[in-house]
Amino acid sequence: MTSLSTWFEASSSSTPPSLSLSRKVYSTLTHCLLIALALFFGAQSAFAQTETILYSFKGGTTDGAEPSSGLLMDSSGNLYGTAVLGGSHGYGTAYELSLSGSTWSETGLYSFKGGTTDGAYPYSGLVMDSSGNLYSTTYGGGLHNLGAFFEVTPGSTWSDSVLYNFGSGTQVSSWTKDGDYPYDLGQIVMAGGNFYGTTYEGGQDNYGVVFEASPPVAPATAWTESVIYDPSGVTNAPGKLKNGLFMDSSGNLYGGSLSGGAHGYGTVFEVSSGGTGSVLYSFAAGTTDGAYPIGGLMMDSSGNLYGVTAQGGAHNNGTVFKLSYSGTSWTETVLHSFGGSGDGYSPNSGLVMDSSGNLYGTTFYGGAHSAGTAYEITSSGTESVLHSFAGGASDGSYPIGAMIIDSSGNLYGTTEFGGSSNCAGNGCGAVFKLVP
Repeated sequence: MTSLSTWFEASSSSTPPSLSLSRKVYSTLTHCLLIALALFFGAQSAFAQTETILYSFKGGTTDGAEPSSGLLMDSSGNLYGTAVLGGSHGYGTAYELSLSGSTWSETGLYSFKGGTTDGAYPYSGLVMDSSGNLYSTTYGGGLHNLGAFFEVTPGSTWSDSVLYNFGSGTQVSSWTKDGDYPYDLGQIVMAGGNFYGTTYEGGQDNYGVVFEASPPVAPATAWTESVIYDPSGVTNAPGKLKNGLFMDSSGNLYGGSLSGGAHGYGTVFEVSSGGTGSVLYSFAAGTTDGAYPIGGLMMDSSGNLYGVTAQGGAHNNGTVFKLSYSGTSWTETVLHSFGGSGDGYSPNSGLVMDSSGNLYGTTFYGGAHSAGTAYEITSSGTESVLHSFAGGASDGSYPIGAMIIDSSGNLYGTTEFGGSSNCAGNGCGAVFKLVP
């Protein structure tokens, strides 16, 4: 398996990828080895949920491929998301899934064009305003080919506008003071008409930044972007801000970094509403702690933070963790270490919590077929595999975006590969539903 340090180096290339993140991280040989390892994971999930594939992506010029973000559900139950590749120009799509009777249908809302006038490779999920406009970021494209913040607007034909081109700050060496390559493995935050997110590179020391994008105030007509946190030059600062953000009711932002911190294995950090950044926790790796937090954070009603790490834990295959504030400091608890018999491993997605305090997430690998799992961690801390993805024409494989939950407790998510269509033998990805 490609190490995360190699992944970091490969991902810092100045050329945006034309393939998905997972393809860059995991080689074909790794896939073969993982299939062989499936022989050792004979145990099925403790109790199987009912899983349905709502849509299989087709790829090519007529449809998106490799959805890597989580989903957005509107008040009517329609689902919205992005696919990294495919579409008319091959640079990804924004799409909608709607239910008519018992049949789900997909509409391609927009195909990204890339180049200097449009974004390319939308890894992040979408957010929607009260008028039904959709917003997010692309990893590539834009005026400087360093990513874009965009809006997709409904109408007889949906249209796209680039609201901000990343990399527009003053040049510093080979990068910029502005953020480069927005790459939220989650969703950007929308609050008070402003939008908040992270970039993987950029900033004074190229560690990435936390940004705020704001609409124009008359007589101005252009959106503005501000770097509200740059960890450069700070001892044990977070680095490689590749995760989405969470905002609390006071306007404080919380995120995770894939590197940096006191031990070099990543951090959980806070940016106060006043713009002051601080590290809440530094991961230490080893058998008792996680390493490389990924996929974004969530907070419960008591102010506890929850997230996952890609590595570390008892089997070095990732963890689910909880951070609790005592009034003077934050304490971390590892709720689960992935990689036991029949379990998933290498979680890439954030978590969602139901009204009873149970957590749900996905792992990119592992399970009965070594194609990833959907899992539950009860409020008492017990983990169960809800579904082992099988790939092929009848199921998705390698889930990566965070799941969402509806008012009935049904879970919805995406897999990067699998599904009925054939994209280089891996499938073009799918949208799935899990029913309790």
